[in-house]
Amino acid sequence: MPFLIALAIIAAATYILYLRITREDRKLPRYARIVPKKQGDYYLILSYWSTDRSSQDMIIHNTDPNAEEAKMIILKSKDGFIMQIYGKNGEILYEKTKTTLSELTNKFMELRRQPPSNEPPPDTSDESQPSESRTIEFK
Repeated sequence: MPFLIALAIIAAATYILYLRITREDRKLPRYARIVPKKQGDYYLILSYWSTDRSSQDMIIHNTDPNAEEAKMIILKSKDGFIMQIYGKNGEILYEKTKTTLSELTNKFMELRRQPPSNEPPPDTSDESQPSESRTIEFK
């Protein structure tokens, strides 16, 4: 009997956690839930964000931990967009006012591009041997 009560409490806690996570996702606007894969996706995200009156800024983190530029912040103003690029130490590297959506899209794509791998290409000379399997993780 105590086992069933403990199981019911764990199930209820898991369900509450699930609801909290899914509710957080629904709070995000539709454009923030797009996973960009091509240039048009980046442009679409920025286009919808630019017309969203409830959002004034966007923060884009660099996927390459070794890059000099750590993140980009885009701010809306009466005159257009302001792009600020920050370094690893948190200091601003440069700021550009009156930026176009095209420039923002190109920089967005550059920051979200996966860093180049230092691994040599796999040797495919002996096709009879099975290749190793690697785990793929998306973050």
